[in-house]
Amino acid sequence: MTKNVTSGTVVVDLIDNATNKVVWRSYTAGQLQGKPTDENIRKGIEFFFKDYPPTKKK
Repeated sequence: MTKNVTSGTVVVDLIDNATNKVVWRSYTAGQLQGKPTDENIRKGIEFFFKDYPPTKKK
């Protein structure tokens, strides 16, 4: 028996325009189940930005 599995990685980088350096990064990797829906895409975007902006280090 053969089963196709779609997997992938998504990386979101925020880059400082003045320095052209990455100032923040979020990523995830995993297997996709079914076709992407608008709701799943919205949840993915919320996941990426749940820790943004980062808290200041003391």
